[in-house]
Amino acid sequence: MEFPDLARRYQVTGVPKTVVNDVIEIMGNKPEDEFIAEILRATE
Repeated sequence: MEFPDLARRYQVTGVPKTVVNDVIEIMGNKPEDEFIAEILRATE
């Protein structure tokens, strides 16, 4: 594992996993429009 400390902190057990502002966790490969919607939701 390349970044074990970060993997433990964010409980990453698979990829892709995207964490935005420690608020939103996006698991798996999402279509672009869904991914952008999740990112925007994290910034509200």
